[in-house]
Amino acid sequence: METLHANYAVSALAEALEVSPSGFYAHRRKPQRARRRRDAQLAPLIAESFARSRHTYGSPRVLADLSQAGARCGKNRVARLMRAQGLRARQKRRFHPRTTDSRHAHPIAENWLAKVPAPERPGMVWQSDFTYIETGEGWLFLAFTLDSCSRRCVAHHCRADRRGELTTTTLALALQRQPPPPGLLHHSDRGSQYAAADFARLAAASGLTLEHEPHRQSLRQRPR
Repeated sequence: METLHANYAVSALAEALEVSPSGFYAHRRKPQRARRRRDAQLAPLIAESFARSRHTYGSPRVLADLSQAGARCGKNRVARLMRAQGLRARQKRRFHPRTTDSRHAHPIAENWLAKVPAPERPGMVWQSDFTYIETGEGWLFLAFTLDSCSRRCVAHHCRADRRGELTTTTLALALQRQPPPPGLLHHSDRGSQYAAADFARLAAASGLTLEHEPHRQSLRQRPR
């Protein structure tokens, strides 16, 4: 009745709940208990913390905010008082960094992989790509080169950004660890990291033939 009496007549609520209106008024005249007094003190503090967060804090972060300010209370009480005030955190869209950026002016190599037979032995085709990993310190970008026949990882390299050094260093490590035979076909997507001049020069100096996948399918092994 305490919650609903602002919108409904006390007599109607009392009849629906099969209680007396006088009992409700007597209850409201009682001195507030310690718990209710504490709730009344915490409610505006919770609302203030929630407003400062621009409606993004849930009960755990509001609790941490209150604790830092010296207001001691439990997590269940904070959650209950937030529900009572209709305070619900807005859900942020989960951020995922981009990997492939095909909007560049670098030359695009022909897609040779679709025109040649599937590799019959290691050292004929390498496939490169990179992905991202969420860590406690931010996003980590991982580049790797696989042998298309054996599916063995020839080399990999990590950086906190996705600049061209990520893919160029990975290719340099692959060339060092497994010197390729002349004419080895290097397959990747057409992102700026693989189409950049530094990457192309390193590949050409090592006798690699570059080719770029027109779609994001660079590591999808073709059926044999």
